[in-house]
Amino acid sequence: MGKKLTIEYIREQFEKEGYKLLSKKYVGAHIKLKYVCSKGHRHNITWNNWSNGRRCPYCAGRPHSDCWHINKQLVIHHIDYIKKHCNPWNLITLCRSCNGRANKNRKWHTSYYTEIMIKRGLSHAVQLNS
Repeated sequence: MGKKLTIEYIREQFEKEGYKLLSKKYVGAHIKLKYVCSKGHRHNITWNNWSNGRRCPYCAGRPHSDCWHINKQLVIHHIDYIKKHCNPWNLITLCRSCNGRANKNRKWHTSYYTEIMIKRGLSHAVQLNS
């Protein structure tokens, strides 16, 4: 068994990459630590995930670091949440787990999915947030 890690060591590792560790104590490799990335996004991550190379999910373009990626079943999501609004620029394909979480913070998800559509060249997706 290796040497027990300290909060000071972990803080140093976060700071090397421009992150600020908010947690005051380290309990274990599978307990989430609070942090702020260099762009100001607040999130949680386990030391195990950090040491395996995971970083801020917002900067990586993924809103949920806990997307399981095990469900191959995809669903169509209406960006503006209006089921009868079936224009192609209002539809995005998500895995079931991400689609289930999309109802939690509708305003944020609407904005996030609209940004994705704009990046894909569907500039008329801006109409959704007007």
